[in-house]
Amino acid sequence: MRKEADHRTAFSLRNRFVWSIVILIALAVSFSALQLRIMDNIFTYSAKQTMKSAADDILQMDFSSEDIHRNMAEIESSKTIYTEVYRDRENLIYTSNTNSWVYDADSGPDDSRSAALMPRIMEIVSHDDLDDGSYFEVRREHFSSASYVVYEKTEGDLTVVVFYSMHTIYDNSATAKVILLVVSAVFLIVTVTIISFYSRQIIRPVEIINDVTKRIARLDFSQRIPSFAVRDLKELGQNVNHLSDSLSGNLQTLRAANERLESDILKEKQADENRKQFIANASHELKTPIAIIQSYAEGIKYDDTHEKVEEYCDIILDESEKMTNLILRLMQVAKYDSEIFVPEFAPFDVDKWLTDFVAPYSLSAEKKGIDLRVEARSSAFGYGSSDMLSEILLNLISNAMSHCAGEKRILIRSELSDDKIKVSVFNSGSSIAPEDAPNIWESFYRADKAHSRAEGRFGLGLSIVRSIQEMHGEEYGFENTDDGVVFWFTIGKYENR
Repeated sequence: MRKEADHRTAFSLRNRFVWSIVILIALAVSFSALQLRIMDNIFTYSAKQTMKSAADDILQMDFSSEDIHRNMAEIESSKTIYTEVYRDRENLIYTSNTNSWVYDADSGPDDSRSAALMPRIMEIVSHDDLDDGSYFEVRREHFSSASYVVYEKTEGDLTVVVFYSMHTIYDNSATAKVILLVVSAVFLIVTVTIISFYSRQIIRPVEIINDVTKRIARLDFSQRIPSFAVRDLKELGQNVNHLSDSLSGNLQTLRAANERLESDILKEKQADENRKQFIANASHELKTPIAIIQSYAEGIKYDDTHEKVEEYCDIILDESEKMTNLILRLMQVAKYDSEIFVPEFAPFDVDKWLTDFVAPYSLSAEKKGIDLRVEARSSAFGYGSSDMLSEILLNLISNAMSHCAGEKRILIRSELSDDKIKVSVFNSGSSIAPEDAPNIWESFYRADKAHSRAEGRFGLGLSIVRSIQEMHGEEYGFENTDDGVVFWFTIGKYENR
């Protein structure tokens, strides 16, 4: 039942206009048919009223007047009638059959002129008496098909008989019918044309607005409503467009806010996961030196041999130093990952900074048999925190010297690249395995755990590189080569700031 009610409610505006036109045409046709059906009666009634009016006028005339003939002719001509006038109902004193006789008041009944007047001889078809003593009849001539409506009225000694041709009535009715049909047809055509024109001005815009609002309900704001000729529809279309723009803008803002919220939630979850992982890794890294220190401290307590005590103390000092370094590195990572810490950026000469920083490592490299070279070719000023960037360079050089093998060659280079200064550190040796590549920038990740442990490295260097570069908004990465690995990072060019 509800579905049927909705269907009736949803009866389209176009169908309403169509049915309105159909009903209008039906009413017009019915009215025209009714008019055609009663048209003869209407003209007959009109003729009878004309005859009664003419009879009353004639009865008021002065038949002794010299203008009686002219007056009668005017009435008969204007009202399209024929008349007969009797005195005392028997003496015919005037008839339209002849225009050669003028009434003479002094003439008697036997006057030759009066005796020459002959009444119309007709067959009575119907008779209808009226309340005032007058009556209507329909008469037909004996020797022709001509029929007349006849009205007779007596007042005093005068009796007037008025004849109205049925042929005239039917001719007038036929003419009126033709005019009615033409007028009705023109009216229908004009009306349907006007309705159709305005229906297009209304229905099509309503359909467009309906389609656009359905799209808006589905959160599709791609369609616009054009400008219409009808003012109210034009304003409605403009309001719908404004509503669409507002909803679209608010929805985009809401989506952007939702995306930011999801991103923040994801970052928070990731940060929480990183904190948990960081604590777990830090605990793991601290557990080993603490266990060693505890073990050798117990050895000192229960073994008083001087040589043993000195050896144990050296081990304890070495592990303490490693633990101190680890704590310092952890503090660095925490500082650089903190949103509170704000580094101080300033312009600096990249080539000079690079040459001055690498110089102290030449002796250490030479002792290890490493060929350490610097190619400073950027000839540009960088913009950033030189102290933090020195941390990057320190980690990359330390990492390169630790993994340098084969030809034992390290090449540190600066060069302009895409309006940025690119600093790279190459070391000959083994490439980074594909399975290690995604993880090398994570804290505490070490591809060679035994080797790193022996050198006192904890897998925090590259994670510090990542944090510093992210704070600078710059890029970093590595590439495997045929004979080694290249780690690189970019520095913003000062002129571009």
